Amino acid sequence: MLAFHDFCNVNVPLVLCLSSYKNKAIIKCLEYINENSTISPDGTRSISLTILSEFAEEILYEYVQIDKNIPERTKRNVILSAIFRWLKYKKTNNQLLQLNYFQRAVNAEVLRISKNKRIFSVLMFLNVDTESISEFNEIEILGDKLRFISWQDLSRLNIKNLWSEVKFHKPETPILWIDRNEKEPLPNIIVFSPVVIEINTYDSDGAVELAVDRIDILRGILNISYVLGRYTYFRSQPEALSKILPSPIYVSFDKEGNRNIFYTTESFKYKQEKITNEQKSSIQFLLSKICEEPKPNSTWAYILNILRLYQKALDTSIAEVSYLTMWQVLENSINLGEKSLKNRDIHARIKVLVKLDPISLEILDILFDKRNEFVHSGKYLQEGDRLFFILKFITDFVIRSLISLADKYPTLIELKEYVAFHTLSNSDLERKKLVIEKIIEKRK
Repeated sequence: MLAFHDFCNVNVPLVLCLSSYKNKAIIKCLEYINENSTISPDGTRSISLTILSEFAEEILYEYVQIDKNIPERTKRNVILSAIFRWLKYKKTNNQLLQLNYFQRAVNAEVLRISKNKRIFSVLMFLNVDTESISEFNEIEILGDKLRFISWQDLSRLNIKNLWSEVKFHKPETPILWIDRNEKEPLPNIIVFSPVVIEINTYDSDGAVELAVDRIDILRGILNISYVLGRYTYFRSQPEALSKILPSPIYVSFDKEGNRNIFYTTESFKYKQEKITNEQKSSIQFLLSKICEEPKPNSTWAYILNILRLYQKALDTSIAEVSYLTMWQVLENSINLGEKSLKNRDIHARIKVLVKLDPISLEILDILFDKRNEFVHSGKYLQEGDRLFFILKFITDFVIRSLISLADKYPTLIELKEYVAFHTLSNSDLERKKLVIEKIIEKRK
């Protein structure tokens, strides 16, 4: 077994320095897990399934920090494997040494998965007519290649008995074509188009997590072309606003032919959608901005996170949840990286980004009040659907404004300065300009 100092010389992410209270919490969790673990005659370790053991594992998932580039699903696998590795180590009453032993176990697991990093192909299905987006059949999202393929091309992947397996585990999934005359289940090729994305990562869990993120970004861009700036006056019942919906299943393959299937738990009504020529220019523009991972603290990185949140709001069909989720989108669009803003600051920034008439400004106050009332009372609004679309309409214009400003103010700092200066009067701006010019002149 490698000594702890040996890991310090290896190019592997180490557990970050933790604050004292987190150290103590980790030690308490480890002690509980150790006291509630058993060893079978063959030497296998197991942890008693209790509520507190669930709590302890969740605390470790949250407090133990490893490389942020490791997907969340993979991180959870790493921490769980590290727990079982740590349980095999010699125990000591020295808590700091116990913490170091656990750090060693985490580092060993990170090193193990790092050696196993490889290419996964993840198969997904979107309810979009590929002929209407033939120019986007092969694109790059955050450095990962995504391709729309034909149904015939699926034979290149390990799909033997795939549809039978899907039917066995989830017979009602929309990906299957229901035909009483067919002995074997068939895919629904009328509604869905297959998509394959290649992900370089550590395991199939992480591959699917990253693939879902990439496909959700693509769906966000496609759905924005349908719904951004659209206002709905009436609908008979709440439903997801997304046109391009989540894939019903996600199938990961590695180079050895191993296959894992993941299922979407939410229920959606799928129908094939076409992309019109009018939509394509905005789609092309947004895709061009996310081919590679945007630089940290850039405006496009900021917009990308807003896009992820917006897509979640569009996927939500429960009225109360969609209202709060759209509020999250608006708040994240306005806060410019700050943790909390007062209502007057939100007002001021919205006025900078969107030209609102007096009635729209008045409705903002009502939206604030109703949102607070809903959060604190848990009682949803009788006319909540109308207020949701008002909220969405204002949010849409904020997002559109951010997109139009992103290239002029490419960093979040520049964007914040633009918004801050824009709220000042002309006389205040002139005064600041004079002061800045004098400072610059003096430095010369």
